[in-house]
This record gives sequence, C-alpha cells and structure tokens, in this order.
Amino acid sequence: MALIALSCVGKPVLPPLTLAYVATLLEQRRHIVRIYDLALTPEVELAAAIGPLRSFRPQVVVVAGEQPDVIGAAVDVLHDEQHTLVLPVQM
Repeated sequence: MALIALSCVGKPVLPPLTLAYVATLLEQRRHIVRIYDLALTPEVELAAAIGPLRSFRPQVVVVAGEQPDVIGAAVDVLHDEQHTLVLPVQM
C-alpha cells in the first residue's frame, strides 16, 4: 500500500503525520506500506514524482491532499500509470 501526501501551495512543509499514523496501524496488521511525501519536492512534475511507485507496484494507492484539483490530477496520473485501486482523500 502506498500513501501519497500531496503538497499544498502557500503552506509550510510539515510531515504527513496523519498518513504516518495510518501507516503504523496498517504495518501492525502486517501490510507493507510506504509513504511518499511530495511536499518535499513541489517543483518536480507529478508524473516524475510518483516514479518510485513503478518499482514498488502497490495494490492500493491513497492520495491525500487539501486541494481537490491537485488530488484529481494525481488520481488521473496514477490511473494513466495503470494503478487499479486509487483512493483520493481530502484532508
């Protein structure tokens, strides 16, 4: 399972603690979880930023962010990359 934290324009970069809590619970239930914090590199194009997912190939991808248009764009890119189950979450 991959948890992706999207960047938010105009806000300071903070750790994705909510996703870290979710990842901890999932790992306790024996799931393999990786967190991708895209806020650390906001200048990188979205398609390039999710490149590490190609080698990980998670069954479920959760995309979390604050702006619906950015979340929608990320979901579209992930669908283009052939990820089958993509769950958008607005925080």
